[in-house]
Amino acid sequence: MKTLVFNVTFIILLIFLPSGCENDNLAIREMASNSAISSESAAPSSAMAPASAPSQDKPDTYILSENKLEESRDLRGFTLLVRMTEGVYREEKEPGPFQGWQWEGKFLLELIDAQGKADSSLSLNDAFGETPLRFHKKFEIPFVDYNNDGALDFAIGQYASSNLYAYRLFTVKPDGIAPLPVRGVAELMSSDRSYAASFPMTSKDAFVVPVYDNATGKHREDRYEWRNGAFSFLQPDR
Repeated sequence: MKTLVFNVTFIILLIFLPSGCENDNLAIREMASNSAISSESAAPSSAMAPASAPSQDKPDTYILSENKLEESRDLRGFTLLVRMTEGVYREEKEPGPFQGWQWEGKFLLELIDAQGKADSSLSLNDAFGETPLRFHKKFEIPFVDYNNDGALDFAIGQYASSNLYAYRLFTVKPDGIAPLPVRGVAELMSSDRSYAASFPMTSKDAFVVPVYDNATGKHREDRYEWRNGAFSFLQPDR
């Protein structure tokens, strides 16, 4: 009787033992698979990873000029920006003065306070007559008090010809940014040929602009003096 019971038990074990091992192996495989899936879902995919912040050296930059106003007695801690608000960064492939990569569109002069908030702004396109403006590179703005009123003034230029850039004068004060009026000419033409120029002072409220005259093939200096709330164009020194 004992022998019969032992044989029956042994047969039952032989029948169910492989199945049990197989189930155990299957469970182990399922656990490993689930673990791998969990690890994969925990790791960020490249498609979902956030894009890196725009670099100041890449074409997606929109700030062309950033200038601390440390020389200002009223705006120390403020920053003056030239920012593109609408437009494109593109490559001009046709040979000529605009060949190469450039920012083209609409630009603002922005005054940023010490807390990083926009204090005031002025459209550069309005100052230049609403035309699309172009800048091939970033630049720094030199500040000069051209009319001896204690405020910082500056000149922004655009390409006009092979020898000349056309400039507009601006001033920055606690109440904002404003154009400086010039009588007698629509714009200051200079052979300085930079996006932001500094013109030599001849007195506390007068300066000269270097010009190459294509007609005569000679250099001259155009003189401007502050009179009754505006700069007046004087006869050039030849």
